[in-house]
Amino acid sequence: METNTKSKKTDKSFFEDLYTLYYPTVELYILKSSGTIEDAKDIFQDAIIILLEKLEREDFVLTASLKTYIVAICKNIWLKKYRDKKTQHFVQIDETNNNSFFEEVDLFIENEKTLADKLTILMSKISSHCDRLLNKMFFFKNNSADIQKQFGYTSIHNLQNQKHKCIQQIKKQREQLEKINQK
Repeated sequence: METNTKSKKTDKSFFEDLYTLYYPTVELYILKSSGTIEDAKDIFQDAIIILLEKLEREDFVLTASLKTYIVAICKNIWLKKYRDKKTQHFVQIDETNNNSFFEEVDLFIENEKTLADKLTILMSKISSHCDRLLNKMFFFKNNSADIQKQFGYTSIHNLQNQKHKCIQQIKKQREQLEKINQK
């Protein structure tokens, strides 16, 4: 019985964190887009329901930050409501459960991803050796001599060749993702 209570507290804490971290962004967007605080609260609640439904799907993969994903859902719901508001029709949450809605959300997320989000996805698709090497070179800004020793390269030239090969892996992954996104 105690575990169940702890689980409920954890769930409540999770939702409180989502609200604290992401609701202000949604509210600001809705208010700037001619909405009300009540609209923002309703839309945020709808977005959380949609997120939970997506999380239950086995094929769901989060390809952006959680904030980007939630805000994208909220923007899409708001845009639909705002369009329909002009003709006095309101979108029901059931209407957002169709495939075209999720396709719109996915497209919106893809367009909203930051360069860092995109680079993180690409880095996760290259070899672990290249991931470590490029992180040390570009993100941790270790000097070439230290990296050469850490990775056991016989010369700086060999290190530069490996760096080039790793960058080529990223370019190849980017091209593959672009082909998939064009379909």
